[in-house]
Amino acid sequence: MELYGNAFHTDPGECFRWVYKPGTGHPMHCPGEVVTRGWWQDGGGYWWAVDACAEHASHLSPARPRPGARFGHSRPSFTTRRKPPSRWPRAATGELAA
Repeated sequence: MELYGNAFHTDPGECFRWVYKPGTGHPMHCPGEVVTRGWWQDGGGYWWAVDACAEHASHLSPARPRPGARFGHSRPSFTTRRKPPSRWPRAATGELAA
């Protein structure tokens, strides 16, 4: 498998790199087992705390970023996001009954 550009993600418990198999035409999460956690700096200069497999662990910075560095903020993954509120919450309670 090859790296998918400089793409990465911050879901805990999964290697941060996106990879692809030549000929498939689409990226996927690296299937490697997570062995370490470290710091990754994206192309915009932001630092991210990420998990990595043995193959991609060498891409991480060995030291914590300097004080004053810009840090990225991880968003929850699709599986851990809270369910959005009901589209019609008041209708379910009868408040809009005519």
